[in-house]
Amino acid sequence: MSERMRIDGNGNVKIAGTADRGTIAGTNALHIFDGVAPTGTLANGCSIYSDSGELYTMDAAGNATLQTPHNDQGEWIFYSKNTVTGKVLRIDAERMFRYLNDLMGGDFIQEFKEAL
Repeated sequence: MSERMRIDGNGNVKIAGTADRGTIAGTNALHIFDGVAPTGTLANGCSIYSDSGELYTMDAAGNATLQTPHNDQGEWIFYSKNTVTGKVLRIDAERMFRYLNDLMGGDFIQEFKEAL
């Protein structure tokens, strides 16, 4: 049987994989690798999982919500699906907020780069 979980010398917990990040692995981090995504309901519980390298949470009712919400252009989105009903909701949140900011003449959005 293959290893399913490991705690390395840096305090990192790795579930279903052993790869490190390309630069700095960090310390005391939880790394979850892709598996089969859950579906359906879970009585009195929730799930955290990786699907195609994206972080999702699923509540007891089967609602799966993307926690790393960016589209292919790097813009912020909201994405959630109900695995019981099949209903999907996607909102291009960054585009919507930029439109509202421009429409209202506000200065609600500040965009900058942090020093690396």
